[in-house]
Amino acid sequence: MSRRDIWKEIRRLNQEGGATVLLSTQYLEEADQLAGRLSIIDHGRIVAEGTPNELKEQIGGQAVTLEFEDEATTQRASSTISRFGEVRGEDGRLTLYLPEAATAIPEIVRALDGAGAPPARINLSEPSLDDVFLQVTGERLTSGQEQEELADQHEERRR
Repeated sequence: MSRRDIWKEIRRLNQEGGATVLLSTQYLEEADQLAGRLSIIDHGRIVAEGTPNELKEQIGGQAVTLEFEDEATTQRASSTISRFGEVRGEDGRLTLYLPEAATAIPEIVRALDGAGAPPARINLSEPSLDDVFLQVTGERLTSGQEQEELADQHEERRR
């Protein structure tokens, strides 16, 4: 409840104008919802700055995320689809950012089928601030839910 109240108050201050609110958060969804401008800081340096939309537009298109059944297939798929653009891999998933991603999916699937690396799942999405963070830092922040789960696990170990 307090998080929702804080969001409400920040939105009220933004609407009234005349005040600058400095919010430090690791919840990128929160930054996307509340920030007029934001800075991404990595190891004490600002590595990206702008409105949430400006930063997401820098990704260069939509994200095509492909998941595979095993690591060998993921590796084969990565080398196969690298001709479409820069491939980012993590946890059995490969992601490509393409300007016209929706129209490229059939060709990507044909190439993967031809290489014997059919995807188990395909997802097309607009870039998120998580994608921006990964691009500018090379690391992915854990989600708010993951952070809460890690905190709960840490607390249980302390007991």
